[in-house]
Amino acid sequence: MQILRSTLLAKTVLIGAILLSGVCASFSQEDDEAAPEATPEPTAEAATEEETEATSEPETASTPEPTPAVEEGMPPLIPEARSIPGVPDTVLAKVDVFFALLSRGRIDQAYDSLVSGTVIEAKPADVEVLKKKTREAQALFGKITGHDIADVKPVGDRLIRVTSLSFGENYPLRWRFYFYQSKGEWRLIDIRVDDRLMDLFNETEPAAAR
Repeated sequence: MQILRSTLLAKTVLIGAILLSGVCASFSQEDDEAAPEATPEPTAEAATEEETEATSEPETASTPEPTPAVEEGMPPLIPEARSIPGVPDTVLAKVDVFFALLSRGRIDQAYDSLVSGTVIEAKPADVEVLKKKTREAQALFGKITGHDIADVKPVGDRLIRVTSLSFGENYPLRWRFYFYQSKGEWRLIDIRVDDRLMDLFNETEPAAAR
């Protein structure tokens, strides 16, 4: 009976300790009462050692975020805002982003961003032809490394043609972008590309070469 009582008492002590979150409760037995063992107070030397350990822990230095790699010789993917007389800012931004993507070989993404929200986007077969021809042109004339605005021709207030030159590794190309303003927004309605550079100088081909 005494053994059973001791076992139950031990379980009661354990449960009491858990319910009181680690705070010891005193339980008395019928036969004898065990006095709880006194906890020695920490000495000044021990307290000093604890403070030293707490202050000597090294602080965790914050790791700086890695800086995105920049491709050398490439224009920025999102070009800095610039202004050219006669060219609406939104039109210039579309053209700049288009060539920045082409310079990285992202032909699909370049055309998708350029024709987004336009009537050309509704003709996916035509867009695929443009992508194919551009790949063929880069294979022939070299990878595009930059571009420039060669000519701007507005017709009225809502139609504009922007002529650009792309600088390939082997040869430049002429690009003509036609933008139309509708509902307050400039949208691409046509795009043409060729290598007829003499037209930029108002020259004509000799009759024999035709």
